[in-house]
Amino acid sequence: MSKKNERALRPTLEIMELIKSEKKWAAYLTDEMLPDGEGREELLRLYRWTREEARKAEEKAGTLHGLGAIFSPFQLWQAAQSLRFQYLMHRQGDKRAVLDALDICLFNSLSIPKWCSKAFVAAMYKIQYYEVKSWNDVFGKPYPKGTGARAERMKLDGLWIYKAVEARSKKGEAIGRRLFENVGIELGVERGYGCGSGTTIERTYYEWKKRLSGQT
Repeated sequence: MSKKNERALRPTLEIMELIKSEKKWAAYLTDEMLPDGEGREELLRLYRWTREEARKAEEKAGTLHGLGAIFSPFQLWQAAQSLRFQYLMHRQGDKRAVLDALDICLFNSLSIPKWCSKAFVAAMYKIQYYEVKSWNDVFGKPYPKGTGARAERMKLDGLWIYKAVEARSKKGEAIGRRLFENVGIELGVERGYGCGSGTTIERTYYEWKKRLSGQT
């Protein structure tokens, strides 16, 4: 398998530019990113929300942010942002994005977008009619050689770490040890795993900051 199809595939300049602007990120939408029929309006609303709008919906719903409430507005908003990211990665050739998108939808009871359904069916066709030798040929390797599950998840969640730090900074929090530790606690609960120490959050944040500034 070529390096292009490994999970180590990095987001393109197009994706990076979208990530830099919350308004552009929230506005990026194609019909392929939505399902047909039931669940279409819900996913459309979640895509269009900004982080602040998701927070307000969370407060209005009365769910306790930070306790990982199942299907809370903020959790569903995060799931939609992850789906958007997987769609963009799929477009640039990341085969694993299909399975990740399915996982996001099934875990959060969201309707499956059209792009994901079509890509999954196409992959299964190749398997059923012996057009490929292994699952890796259609869905990619679980992890690139020499990496582990936790390391890969931290890379993927680097996007949300960066955006969480920036959101707190814009509200007046100084970027430093305390902020990084708070983000680690926040995302560790929201995304279902121990996100790591403040040092891990700090390192990941600055890695993504360099990527977005075009230094890597």
